[in-house]
Amino acid sequence: MEQRKLMLPAFHGVFGLDPGERLDLLRERLSAMLAFGDRPISLLPPPPGPLATVLERRGPFAGFLRLQEEADELLFELIDERRREEAERDDILSMLLDARHEDESPMSAQELRDELMTLLVAGHETTASTLAWTFERLVRLPTVLARLTEEIAGSDGDAYITATVQEALRRRPVLPNAAPRLVKQPLEVGGWRYPTDVCLVPNAYLLHHDREIHADPYSFRPERFLEEPPGTYTWIPFGGGRRRCIGASFAMLEMKIVIRSMLAAQAVEPVAPRPERARRRNITITPEAGSRVTLSAPQREPVPSG
Repeated sequence: MEQRKLMLPAFHGVFGLDPGERLDLLRERLSAMLAFGDRPISLLPPPPGPLATVLERRGPFAGFLRLQEEADELLFELIDERRREEAERDDILSMLLDARHEDESPMSAQELRDELMTLLVAGHETTASTLAWTFERLVRLPTVLARLTEEIAGSDGDAYITATVQEALRRRPVLPNAAPRLVKQPLEVGGWRYPTDVCLVPNAYLLHHDREIHADPYSFRPERFLEEPPGTYTWIPFGGGRRRCIGASFAMLEMKIVIRSMLAAQAVEPVAPRPERARRRNITITPEAGSRVTLSAPQREPVPSG
């Protein structure tokens, strides 16, 4: 389950792009930009000033900036075309084109570009990484995989698929930390007092593996979420409390569709005998080898005749 390439459905849902030359060009450039995030230097952009200008032209950021310019050119061209269209569409770009500020003015091309990039890159990378972790776990847990495949083959709903995705997000949150909070007035948390202007960062991994909250936390057991749904403040892969990821529901739906489609058509087995270790990819934590699995035609039970 290698997640290097941006998924095609994301381009259709976000941009309304169907397979073709423009989609291929944009997908190639955005995927290359994401790959640059694998490099440690991507976390250390040059400081403002003359040195930054030199490094942007000749250093490791030069290629990234060229890709960004080419991607922006494709996006601005698409935005201009869609502004002139009168056809009804249901993709996110169309909804953003219809959106208005408080003074009834439309979003600028730059605002649209920024929103689209955030939705595609942030939404894709996290979802793809969670899918990779899900399959990395499934191929090593035959009991879970068998129950999941049985539910997919039946018609009893998707409770176990939902619980499996929730458990993957608990066990391997691809963003280890939830969004930070700035303390605006002194408060006490867990016996510790914090003054104003302190930044508090909830750690999803530590919270998800707290034995007082989740029994047997290092086991992959989707059944825990059949017994009791995830807690608002104890399961925070999308953030916690009132401030959560706006794309959480869409991401859950997308992951369930991918898992159902994959397991309905293919049998999956691990390539390597040992579990994959975690590594950083951009701002996410992913399987070291990209969750490599072997796909084959599933062995179906014969249907009784008569």
